[in-house]
Amino acid sequence: MNLLVAGGLFAAVMIAAPASAQTVMTDFAFDDLRSVLADLKDTVTDEDTNSEGVHFIEVKTEGGLSYVVYGRQCATEKPLRCTGAQVMSSFTIKSARLDEAIEAIDYAAVSDFAEDGEVKISRYLIFDGGITRENLKTNLTVFRSIADKTWDLLTDGGYF
Repeated sequence: MNLLVAGGLFAAVMIAAPASAQTVMTDFAFDDLRSVLADLKDTVTDEDTNSEGVHFIEVKTEGGLSYVVYGRQCATEKPLRCTGAQVMSSFTIKSARLDEAIEAIDYAAVSDFAEDGEVKISRYLIFDGGITRENLKTNLTVFRSIADKTWDLLTDGGYF
């Protein structure tokens, strides 16, 4: 009888378990990021560390959008692993309309600001508690979509 109950419990657990359980990423290495970018068919155009010691990857989409992914809250040992990522895209516009352009951009999923005569949009991804690879791809896809919409808004508004 106990064997029958144990077998039934095992079957119930197996039915309830998701067929495609994904590994949760509590941090990322830049190899992980490059792999996700390849899945999105984005091209890495540069990878380096800036003067502030922040490692980054520059990326270009098939549609021509350029953006940068900065590693945040990274460990110092190699391979570099980070618990945060800042995704950013910049648009150089007519400086006389910079404040007006910032007012025109209104997307809750990104922050927008002016810096060095450019309009910038940014999305911060936090890996605390973990995210799946699919969620990382979704976050990058959302950012890319908003960046494309920002480009269209700035172009249609004559800000360039």
